[in-house]
Amino acid sequence: MIFKCKKSDIVNFPTEKFVTYLQGLRRGDYLVEVKRQAAKRSNEQNKLYHGVWLPIIADWMGEVDREEVCRDLKKHLGYCQVVVNKLGDKTLKCQSTADMNKVEMSVFLEKVEFLMAGHGVSLPSTEIEEI
Repeated sequence: MIFKCKKSDIVNFPTEKFVTYLQGLRRGDYLVEVKRQAAKRSNEQNKLYHGVWLPIIADWMGEVDREEVCRDLKKHLGYCQVVVNKLGDKTLKCQSTADMNKVEMSVFLEKVEFLMAGHGVSLPSTEIEEI
């Protein structure tokens, strides 16, 4: 369960609802985490990566499937991990750019740009909104 609130609204935090939720949990140890909510990646970041860079990189690689290119980039840059299920079957799980916040997406874009520059591929840098 996620309870969203702003620090300025802390006096309005749904304390009763929160306590009721906690009381309804099964016995055991639980971890309650409070973390700052980061803004999701911007539309500009998404358009730059998926609409501009991926077609250029796919063309350079001679690959038609942009999702395949995206997965290959993520694998190379360390955004994927091997997950083993109970039966021992292994699958590759890659972080989705849709789940990245603005800062994470900026770091990812910088890594992609640096990687491609190392291969002599210049990616157009369009102004993306400030983080």
